[in-house]
Amino acid sequence: MAALDSTGELLSYLEKWERNISTGQTPVPMLIKLAEIVEKETEVYLKMDPDPFDDRHPIRADPNCGLGHVLKALFKNETFMNKVLQSYIVSSSSSTELSTTACRLLLDILPGLEVSVIFQETEGLVDKLFQWAEFAEDPLKSYATGLLAAAMELQDVATNFRDQNAHLVPIMLQRLHKLKRAPPIETEKAAPRTATPSSSACRPFAHLNNEKPPPDAKHNSDSDAESTALCSMSPPPVKQQTPNCNSLDRSPIVKSMARSGSISPRQIDSVRNSVECGQQELEKALGKSVKSVKSVKPPPVVSESSSGSWAEMQPYVIGHLTMWPLTPVTEQMLILRYLTPMGEYQELLSFVFEHRALDLVLHYVDLSHNSDVRLAFEALKYLASLLCHKKFAIEFINASGVQVLLHVVRPSFAATGVSLCLYYLAFCEDAMEKVCLLPEHTLKDLVSYALWLLECSHESGRCHATMFFGASFAFSAVLQLFDQQDGLRKLLNVMSMLHVLTADEPAGLGDDEMFAARQTIRHVSNALRKYYEAHLVLKVEQMKRSSMRLQGVSLPPSLPSYKAIQVSQEQVQAFTESLLESMPLRMRWQPVDQLLSLGGVTMLLQVLGLMLEWSPYCGRSETFVSIMNLLSICAVVTKVQLQLCEPIKMPGKEVTTCGVSTLLGLSEGLVISDTDVQRAALGVIIICVCGPQSRLGGSVGRFTGGSVKRRPSMRNGEDVRSKMWNAVRGNNGIMTLISQMMLSTPISDADALRALACKALTGLSRSDIVKQIVSKLPLFSSGHLQRLMKEPVLHDKRQYHLQFCEYARQLIERVTGKPLTTGPDVSLSQFNKLDVVAQTCITYNDKELLQLIYQHLQNKGLTETAHTLQTEVCLFSRSSYVSFASPPALSPASRLARAVVNSPVRSGLAKNPVAATSPSTSLSSGASSLRNCTTQGASAGFSANGAQTGPGPEPIRLNLATSRHASSSVASSIPAASSSVQRPATLSRSRQRAFVQKDGNFQSQSPVLKQRQTLLDQPSSSKVTLDSIVTEYLRKQHAMCKIPMVVCPPFSLMEPHHCPEPRLRSSVPHNVTARISHKRVYPPHGGFEGSRLDRKYIYSRFRPLRVYRDTDDGSFFTCCAFSACEQFLVLGTDSGDLKLYNFSTATEAGSYVCHSSALTSCQPSSDGRLMLTSSYWRRPLSALWSMGDIFEIRHSFEDDQHVEFSHLGDRIIGTKEEMARIYDTNTGQKIVTLYNQDYANSYAKNQACFSPSDDLVLNDGVLWDVRTSRFIHKFDKFNPDISGRFHPMGLEIVINSEIWDLRTFHLLHTVSALDQCQVVFNHAGDVIYGVIHEDEEVDMNEEMLKSPFGSSFRTFDASDYSNIATIDVKKNIYDICTDKSDFHIAVIENQIGKTGLSDESLSICRLYEVGRTREEDDDQEDEEEEEDEEGVDEEEDEDQDISLFLDDDEGGEIELVNTDDDSDFSLDLDDDESISDDSAADDDNEENSDD
Repeated sequence: MAALDSTGELLSYLEKWERNISTGQTPVPMLIKLAEIVEKETEVYLKMDPDPFDDRHPIRADPNCGLGHVLKALFKNETFMNKVLQSYIVSSSSSTELSTTACRLLLDILPGLEVSVIFQETEGLVDKLFQWAEFAEDPLKSYATGLLAAAMELQDVATNFRDQNAHLVPIMLQRLHKLKRAPPIETEKAAPRTATPSSSACRPFAHLNNEKPPPDAKHNSDSDAESTALCSMSPPPVKQQTPNCNSLDRSPIVKSMARSGSISPRQIDSVRNSVECGQQELEKALGKSVKSVKSVKPPPVVSESSSGSWAEMQPYVIGHLTMWPLTPVTEQMLILRYLTPMGEYQELLSFVFEHRALDLVLHYVDLSHNSDVRLAFEALKYLASLLCHKKFAIEFINASGVQVLLHVVRPSFAATGVSLCLYYLAFCEDAMEKVCLLPEHTLKDLVSYALWLLECSHESGRCHATMFFGASFAFSAVLQLFDQQDGLRKLLNVMSMLHVLTADEPAGLGDDEMFAARQTIRHVSNALRKYYEAHLVLKVEQMKRSSMRLQGVSLPPSLPSYKAIQVSQEQVQAFTESLLESMPLRMRWQPVDQLLSLGGVTMLLQVLGLMLEWSPYCGRSETFVSIMNLLSICAVVTKVQLQLCEPIKMPGKEVTTCGVSTLLGLSEGLVISDTDVQRAALGVIIICVCGPQSRLGGSVGRFTGGSVKRRPSMRNGEDVRSKMWNAVRGNNGIMTLISQMMLSTPISDADALRALACKALTGLSRSDIVKQIVSKLPLFSSGHLQRLMKEPVLHDKRQYHLQFCEYARQLIERVTGKPLTTGPDVSLSQFNKLDVVAQTCITYNDKELLQLIYQHLQNKGLTETAHTLQTEVCLFSRSSYVSFASPPALSPASRLARAVVNSPVRSGLAKNPVAATSPSTSLSSGASSLRNCTTQGASAGFSANGAQTGPGPEPIRLNLATSRHASSSVASSIPAASSSVQRPATLSRSRQRAFVQKDGNFQSQSPVLKQRQTLLDQPSSSKVTLDSIVTEYLRKQHAMCKIPMVVCPPFSLMEPHHCPEPRLRSSVPHNVTARISHKRVYPPHGGFEGSRLDRKYIYSRFRPLRVYRDTDDGSFFTCCAFSACEQFLVLGTDSGDLKLYNFSTATEAGSYVCHSSALTSCQPSSDGRLMLTSSYWRRPLSALWSMGDIFEIRHSFEDDQHVEFSHLGDRIIGTKEEMARIYDTNTGQKIVTLYNQDYANSYAKNQACFSPSDDLVLNDGVLWDVRTSRFIHKFDKFNPDISGRFHPMGLEIVINSEIWDLRTFHLLHTVSALDQCQVVFNHAGDVIYGVIHEDEEVDMNEEMLKSPFGSSFRTFDASDYSNIATIDVKKNIYDICTDKSDFHIAVIENQIGKTGLSDESLSICRLYEVGRTREEDDDQEDEEEEEDEEGVDEEEDEDQDISLFLDDDEGGEIELVNTDDDSDFSLDLDDDESISDDSAADDDNEENSDD
């Protein structure tokens, strides 16, 4: 009501002002009335104790405040505002009274004005203010100074008036000195509005405090004087008197502090029993540090338990602001407001020292000299601006400025200003060092004061205190005191009490409150990160010194507590990994344990989940990075890892989420595209999954004390690691990490993200399940990982690419179980083939080698030496062998008669991983040793041409009686195991070797540097022998075999080597004619795999039979199905109609309106009586129709996007996003719902389906038991769209390109050609049709429109998933279906234009006959049909059949003509990739041969 009264009064005065202007009367009286109204409401607003740093419009800070409504009403009158600025201030030259009143009013309404508009767009205003501030008389001079203070807050204005400021600043400092020296009596006389202490004598509700009114006025005045002295902490009056000690108990302020715990009864007693109960001793008692209150909720400015009256507390809590009549206190406040923005400029710092600004500040801040708390607040603001300069900050500390700050009354308006000073002081490292050197009690009081600001101050004070701690945690002296005073709990409470994190989050939270909450979370998260980084460094230093002490090494000097801990993010990561490796499993780390006990980890995960839904703002990325860096440090403790695996309930929501899921989502970069956030998320995952295999304390028994079995305090290390691996895998971590490894953008950070993702996947692959899955993915099976190792994305980031190659090499070795000895282009199948070659024991005849030597000596003219060799060894004559002098290309016989066994060396290297990199071998003499199998080490010192490429280390020494060492060269294409480069394994991890001291700093050496140092320390002594060269040549020939064998007969040096290919006697011929004739001998299919070859022949040929067109204009086909009787073809349209076409005549037999939107699927029942339909968007989305005499709806499924029958037809399964619901076909009642949020994969095109036996359901990539509605297994997700289908055989599941075993849930293999294809099995279940559906309602991107399979479908053999053929129809395929006999298929073919929309005139359904090719007589008929349909494509259809790419696994060949010789016309094709031309045919010959 008061606000409405003031607003109405203001509007009435504005009307009077308009009348006075029209009559020519002076506006001064009206301006004075308006100023008094604003000042009255301002005083009321200040009594509400608003945040002093809140510069918002008052109505935004408090929508109910009267000041805001008054200002809002005033600003609506634009004429008045323009008149005040232009006429009364800028253009006023004669009337000083008018200018003074206008400046007073403008200064009063500044909180609601847009300052930039006033001072930047009003020409001449600032110049006028400078003139008045220097030469005018009071109060105009002070009002102008206050307006200049608001103008100088704008940096552009301050820069434009730099010279005027340099002239005015010293003048203002001199004025402050003059006003400070003014007698107190003058100040008191000039401030009649200040509340007198006598007002507390008759304060209301005094009787509730058990206080009796004084008997007489004299005693009343004495007690009032005592109470006022205690409350203000100011010196006593000039007339000294001894206070009554009993009055201390009655003092309201003392009672308030005693109840809140700020002062103890013992302190009061000591003061009471003192001989002199004077003010100084009481000040000393009250100045003690305030004990921390356990309550989490920040108390109000005045404690809830306080019994002191507001009249007594007001001068020291919020103070007074009197604009008229102008007091010296207000004058000094306005000057300090002007000096505050000037204090940050370096060029004005000289005036600060020259005019002793520090003395002024200390005088105003000390409330024993200055009794106005608002003046102290303005002085603190000026002090904060000066603390930006290091020199002033040092001088401030030397002048005992910190102690003066600590004596500022709390709670008070000035205490919030102290928070700003502490914040600026903490960011000067030299100043903080001097602060840490202060006496211990002073530093303790400082930390206590800052902790009080975290709990009891304004919001800005909490923010400044949080940032102070964030900057000062680097000093261990502050960190120790922070922990001693329960600082972590108080810091977490700043975040936990925010409304956005409470369970009952208010729906009407405004934008300002939301932004303030986000900023608070940002500052608290950054402070927590700094807190745990400091503790991490101290913990690592402690463990390092403990390790050195155990080793007897002299300890280096530790970092002093007053010195800052300086660490980079790379060092933090290295320290975290070192601590993870060295920290025992059950070791307690107090900071992390306290965070867990306070629920901090849960709260941080909730913040991460909520921030994903918040609109972007400036500090979101920084907050994400701070929280995740904090979690990565805390994740060294196993309890934190377990917490990340648990579901977390989000505030204000019913859903729960897992911390690992949130981290994986952030690492993927889909929600927030920021590489720093992705790297931080990957860092947390790395810590969780890449921990050491065994940690100290991990094998402690679970039984303690006698025979009583007790519950263990912590799980076994293996259990925690397995749970972490399962959590990452269960939240589709494999897909996320692999997608990050494939990144190529952003180009500047792609290499770093690849390295981190590969490191995480390497740690995750230690799980046997993950290892088995990863080994079947294209990343390994197709050699994608090796191709990524070739070169970096950006050559400037090559250091990250080297890390990626190192982690990729470890990943390959971990998955394959063998050391990587091949080049970067070898796929997993080729790697296995080379491994077989490497394990082959190569033997040959000794005399063949000597015979070659004999021929070589004869060719070089050394006949005598050759004759001696022939005589000693009894060689054959020269004519018995082919001359060695012929070119090597014509004679492959250049071999050594020597046998090599590689298996013992491989086993030896596995047992002793710290082996030489390229150990040399030597050739022993003696015929008996030549015939024995020897072991040879690996050599990387020579290239394929035999040239030495680098020094090699010492040879491997094996404890074998007849072992010899032979060196071999490494071929760049196919190196053998004998030439493998053995990487020295990682040294054993122990607490003694976990930390390395470098340059006086504690750092952890990376594994890459360890490996490089090991290689550099190894000596070089490798040799090349004739035995190693020829053995390598023989191994190369063996590697060229199609199917190499491990055990081979002795090799011949005179004849080419070729391993025999396995072939059964009953193997069926490839030629179809021969195969048919062969069926008489080996019925029914002509021999082994005859049925497979028949399927390849039949399902590679499709003959267009007829075309079905829609007779209605403006519609096109979207789905198709054969009727149960196979007499009709059922087609759905985009208008929601279901049409029946005669199968033979292609004429429309019926049309039914089913839905209001396009049909997505239609499925008839097995008996033909029912029909299921689904549509895009308008309800009901799906329905069940009766196909009897009358076509009518039987049941509707409102929300189910897709429905289909069970195989028996008695149930219907519907899909709604991630949920599957089963209905009874007869009644339409819902039987069961299959859904669990914790297991959801969220496929975009999820379609639930029954297993062939109808006992299982696959929904959203999750397997369910229909009978018990129980979850069985969740299959790993590797694509965002396709949810999968059951194989008709019932033992496998096809999810996109992955084939899963239903019995073991193992990934059998991947078929790249099935990627993003909807699979359709024929009714026999032995052939798969794969096609990409082009949905009309889905926005198609350019890549899908250009996809080679967007207008084609592929056929696969369902037994081994090998490719049969690719059929290109030259139009986009919308749907495909097969009939029961598998003789025909129907394909919906729509032409997609440049806009992505379908052209109705080109929408057809084409019927194909399976197993037949187009005959010549059909060309003319097709020509007539295609003439009106395709136009441009007519000639292609006349001249050629449908484009066909036929694949054959048996030998990797395609039969193009019927010929007896299969090799005359053949083309090697890939089993897993689509081939559309001959250039891509050579990629998979080896794949097919391996199968």
